[in-house]
Amino acid sequence: MITYDYRLERDIGQSKIRVFEPGIIPKKFDSLVIIEGPNSSAKSTLLNIIALGLYGNRSKRVNPVLQDKLNALLDFNHQHLTFSFKIYCSDKLVLEVDKKDPKTQEIIVKEVINGQAKRILNYENFEKEYNLIYDIPNNPTERLKELLRELREEQSETGEKIRNFGFYLHNTIAAINNSRNLSRLLDVQKQLSDARSKRAELEKKIPELQSFLSLLEKRAFAYYYCKYSNDGVELTRKKDELQKGIQSNGLDLKKRVDKIHKDKGQLEELSKSLIEKYNTLTLAHGSHRGHG
Repeated sequence: MITYDYRLERDIGQSKIRVFEPGIIPKKFDSLVIIEGPNSSAKSTLLNIIALGLYGNRSKRVNPVLQDKLNALLDFNHQHLTFSFKIYCSDKLVLEVDKKDPKTQEIIVKEVINGQAKRILNYENFEKEYNLIYDIPNNPTERLKELLRELREEQSETGEKIRNFGFYLHNTIAAINNSRNLSRLLDVQKQLSDARSKRAELEKKIPELQSFLSLLEKRAFAYYYCKYSNDGVELTRKKDELQKGIQSNGLDLKKRVDKIHKDKGQLEELSKSLIEKYNTLTLAHGSHRGHG
């Protein structure tokens, strides 16, 4: 089902504006419909607007002549176009398309997911997920031949895909059957049984290993406690001896320094006395020599 609405304001010259809006054609279509109406009842305009909203002006599958007509709708120098339409599938909204600004070419295409979430589809994503088929032939009789040829090509491609899928399905079934080889299944079952037995044995050993680990931790604690305690006592003893030695050496050193100072004083006094005596003797000897 499709619901739509549009407004096209076109400058027809002499400052006159002509407005095109849905009239004879209803604004709601079923999924399969024939649009009937006299000439100039906007049938082509409506189809062009829907194709334009689904990137028909950019699709390589749309005839270039039609693309020119679609792009002409976006020429806002002499006309202004706004439109919106919604496409439903099994009464569920799938696509929502809007062109709200008449003075720009921006068209927003939104995909509706689970009836709530919406995501904007650009041209590349739309091309990946949807296929717009749009054609208005100038000569319908000749165009029918082209359509039949295209249908045959599509059928051939689809048949090839089905055959390839059949080959894939056959190979997949064969692979599944081969994987059910009885001897191989028995080997796998034996390996699984052995692995489970080993796991059970290991699980039985876990409490014993945990108990042993606990005893080992206690022994290590006791050993290192005694070792570090003895080392501490020995280090304390050595520290006390060193302190005593330092104190003793300190006293002896003080005595030696005092004695050195005392001896130095005595030496200085002796030196002074010797100098005085030397001077006395020297002066006395010199006076006797003068009298002679």
